[in-house]
Amino acid sequence: MKKLTYLAVAVIAVLSSCSSDDALNGGTSSIGGTMEFTATAEGDVSSRSTLSGKTQSWEAGDVISINGTDYTAASAGTSTTFTGETVDKDNGKYKAYFPKTMYSSGTISLPATYTYSNGKCNMPMYAESSDNSLAFKNLTGVIALTVPSTQMTTVTNITVYSDQHICGACTIDYNSGAPTITWTNETATTAEQKLKIDCGTGVTVASEGTVFYIPVPVGSHILAFAVAGTYNSTETTKKMTAKKAITIARNGLYTLTFNQAIPDYTKDYVLIGGVKWAQYNVGATTISGSQATCSGDYYAWSETEPRYNSLIIYGSTCAWDGWKSGFPKGYYETYPTYSGTTLDAAHDVATQKWGEHWRMPTAAEYQALCQACTGSTSTYSNLPDLSSSTPAGGIYWLEADQSYLSEYSGVAGFLFVDQTDTTKRLFFPAAGYWHNAPAHGSYVANGSQGVYWSATNDTGNSKKANFMYCTQSSINPNTSNDNFMGLSIRAVVKE
Repeated sequence: MKKLTYLAVAVIAVLSSCSSDDALNGGTSSIGGTMEFTATAEGDVSSRSTLSGKTQSWEAGDVISINGTDYTAASAGTSTTFTGETVDKDNGKYKAYFPKTMYSSGTISLPATYTYSNGKCNMPMYAESSDNSLAFKNLTGVIALTVPSTQMTTVTNITVYSDQHICGACTIDYNSGAPTITWTNETATTAEQKLKIDCGTGVTVASEGTVFYIPVPVGSHILAFAVAGTYNSTETTKKMTAKKAITIARNGLYTLTFNQAIPDYTKDYVLIGGVKWAQYNVGATTISGSQATCSGDYYAWSETEPRYNSLIIYGSTCAWDGWKSGFPKGYYETYPTYSGTTLDAAHDVATQKWGEHWRMPTAAEYQALCQACTGSTSTYSNLPDLSSSTPAGGIYWLEADQSYLSEYSGVAGFLFVDQTDTTKRLFFPAAGYWHNAPAHGSYVANGSQGVYWSATNDTGNSKKANFMYCTQSSINPNTSNDNFMGLSIRAVVKE
């Protein structure tokens, strides 16, 4: 495995040794049915990467694939010899891949899984030569993701999602030492839009944070990260979505710090109807902009972890990693066990995710929000479209491409404007919901409906709970349905 230290790129000197017999054999030594190659790795880096001063080196036992045959490093160092069984050239070339799993039975693929070990990462490389000197070149850029100890105590894996290819079958053009990748599938499949950093039984996060290195192919990516592990002895998966696209260059390094957004309860709220409302959903990182960043997570009522393993949203579709143990049908049939009238702190996901100063709103508080914006206690129908940059008090349906209020553009949703102070505005994205009943499918109505749990149970049926139901034409602040459904969460400040 190559050592990859923080702000590091491999700098390996070219060593080659050929006897006169080697020259007759195209520059490749052949000793008793074996061949030897020397390998170098790329030392020059992108000027925007500031990767100087550190090195990346081979370790004894590293394995590369040369034209489908495994070759093993004899020793550690910035340059080393690889030995394996004699192999023929492919159209006059020796084509070498690291890690070796990139090549299998004639198919080339960027890996979907990388193994973390003490800050090391098998960054994919490729070399092509007519003799025994292999100058490996990096195929991707690399993101150095720092996970702070304030976010996670241990990390068992990191799943990275992109809206573009991030792994999968491809062809490689060595291109005189500046290799390029062409994907086999022109449009990425869901499986080709995610990769995993496998941390085995878990990596303990250092007090100053721990850096995880993530190879990302060249291109403009909207990236999301789902970090699984523990925090304060509780198993959890936290996620973060980059707020804008990151343009990755080959051999470039890009630093990010993982941070699942938690608002400041003393200032990050909007006061409407006597209640201090959070400005974005639990699990979200933005108020609007894109479904990936503003939708947040989805929960069954009274549960404090999603039933899916991980979820990243792209427009009206999503990528998710299946259901957790105990929920074979996801958000269907399996009812939560909590039966209290109102959620306690242990079963309030806003409190569990954002801390003791936040909680879920009651059904009465959703009613108060609607009344404060419309002056009515009964009907909230025939929602007008937003048609002004200075809207009067009311509840409005916002199309994703509306241009009146840029701070709410990019995502369709519902704008609540206080009647007594129209500068107080609250946006609820039309984030849809999860209901795995056959009639509903799985991920439903994203972009057209917003469905938000309250902290209030349905007193007439312990298997149902109350929520605010928003459609393009109307708002119902207090309706109920099966509490196994996966709905959005909007928090309020606990006074």
